[in-house]
Amino acid sequence: MFPNMRKALVTGITGQDGSYLAELLCEKGYEVYGMHRRCSVDDYFKRIDHLKGKINLVQGDLIDGASLDQIMKNVKPDEIYNLGSQSQVAVSFLQPYVTREINWHGVTRLVDRMKEHVPQSKFYQASTSELFGAVLETPQNEKTPFNLFMSASIIIFTSSSKFIVGSHFNFLLALVGSPNKL
Repeated sequence: MFPNMRKALVTGITGQDGSYLAELLCEKGYEVYGMHRRCSVDDYFKRIDHLKGKINLVQGDLIDGASLDQIMKNVKPDEIYNLGSQSQVAVSFLQPYVTREINWHGVTRLVDRMKEHVPQSKFYQASTSELFGAVLETPQNEKTPFNLFMSASIIIFTSSSKFIVGSHFNFLLALVGSPNKL
């Protein structure tokens, strides 16, 4: 690749939003690395089939710090987009500890590895307004049960002013009927 080409690491690349983000970053001239879990469902790779030859897939998991170390050392991304998560609401109630391990501790692991190996990188944490629960009032506020997780995310990221703390990809999450939604 070109020496001045920006490198982006996208976790959750096999998801709907990750596939669209990878496509956008490729169009903008980025060298894109997509992290996927060894146990990613084969159907999900269909979302990125059209990007073969344009992206680099790396195997890793948000619950495996050693794999994150390797990825950071080898890829040295300029930007990290964390779209990897346990995002199925029903599963989050059935497996709350697994959900916390991936969605909370996984983010902490990723940020820690970034600080250690590529502290100059910019970080984007995708999220959702669903963290705040059902809309009880407008405008929404942080007085809902999910505020604890959101507060934890903000604390993780504000420890360094170099981090980009984002809320969510509105334009991606709104694509409910998209061809990349399986």
